[in-house]
Parts: sequence; structure tokens; C-alpha cells
Amino acid sequence: MVLSPKCLAKDSVRAEWRLNGQPLVQDGDRHHVSKTPDGFSLRLTNVATESNGTYSCTVVTDEITETRECQVTVIGESLL
Repeated sequence: MVLSPKCLAKDSVRAEWRLNGQPLVQDGDRHHVSKTPDGFSLRLTNVATESNGTYSCTVVTDEITETRECQVTVIGESLL
């Protein structure tokens, strides 16, 4: 699963990801954050019920701060 908020600002941009209001810990097994040409992405792998919650991305520039949220609910387990 990939969450990809778009960001039009190109310079001096940073993203802060959170899960249920707490800073998201990047671990190579479940969460991977990357910068894309038009924003940022958070790739969720090995998704399980522990992945449930509200993910938010706050994009900060010299001029603005914007936050977007997404609710993720995992139902059942993967068969793969």
C-alpha cells in the first residue's frame, strides 16, 4: 500500500509522517518514506492489523505547513 500526498512546492520542503499522532518510525520491514518528483510517499509493506490507524503527512516549507490524513483499516490477513 502506498500513501502519496502531492506537494507543489519544490524548494526547502520536508515531510513529517505520523501514525495516530505519534512520529512514524521508519523500519525497512513495514514503513518506507521517499521523496517523489511531485511530493512524498509512504510505502506500507507486510501490512497487518497493527498497521491500522490514522496516517498523517505534514509538509513544511519556508512559507506554509499543510497536513493530510488517511485512515487505514486492515481487514483479515494476506494469503500471500
